[in-house]
Amino acid sequence: MPSGFRRDRTGWGIALTALALAHHDPDGRTVRAVRRLGGALLQHFPFVAINATTDTHQSVLDAFASELGASVVTHPPDEEHIGTARRDVVELAIELGGEQVLYSDADHILRWIAARPDEVESALSGPVADLLVVGRSPEALDASPQRLRETERVVNHIYSLMRPGRAWDLMFAVRRLSPAAVKVIVDLDKEPTVANDVTWPLLVEDRGLSVTTSPPTGSPTERSATSTAAPTTMTATPSNGSVGWRSPLTMPLPSARSFEFPADPGHCRTGDGAGCRGRCGAI
Repeated sequence: MPSGFRRDRTGWGIALTALALAHHDPDGRTVRAVRRLGGALLQHFPFVAINATTDTHQSVLDAFASELGASVVTHPPDEEHIGTARRDVVELAIELGGEQVLYSDADHILRWIAARPDEVESALSGPVADLLVVGRSPEALDASPQRLRETERVVNHIYSLMRPGRAWDLMFAVRRLSPAAVKVIVDLDKEPTVANDVTWPLLVEDRGLSVTTSPPTGSPTERSATSTAAPTTMTATPSNGSVGWRSPLTMPLPSARSFEFPADPGHCRTGDGAGCRGRCGAI
């Protein structure tokens, strides 16, 4: 059993979770979402660390600090070093005292907790594995922009060739990590780019730790958050024999268009919303 985890009598893992976030928001688009959803996030994450770009608006950093008590660090904006920012914030998060870490891009967790808090809870309390890849259903991937669909499917296909039998969605960039997995990533991963979507599970597994994925079993259009219908369950079992995960997860997010973050009017270039093309307002 990974260090820092406990099991109840049903075999399901229970652990205090630190939330590790990377973020880039120069327009302050996520401020209102943080204020509105801070309470929901705190129900699941007693510790929060965020690594934001230095271009991120100060109001965003202030919101995370005040609403979530987040430990805030910053890094220069550089797409070629997103992986470094992710690795640094995961290390910071585990140092805050969590028994496990959930890494996510900040906008992803905000949309996810708003749309499906039950899925967030399922992702945190599933059976023990050192690294859980939270994936999307085919419907969710189909709702993504074409450029993302085409490139991300290539990555997923290459991974399936390296790990036969795994049709995993790696590019959503949400990972649940044990302390042992965090140590492997911090000590051994040298990938500075978003390619660590792939290198993290490969490294963790190569060190003899367990990896698994969340099964994509539906979509919000097929079953609403309040549906009483029994969910379909699936198991994704890694080839090394580590534990598979049974959960009523559907896809983490509906189309991102449904949860667009309008800019705060106070941050518009004209001050009246024109600089945001009329999209100012609360989400």
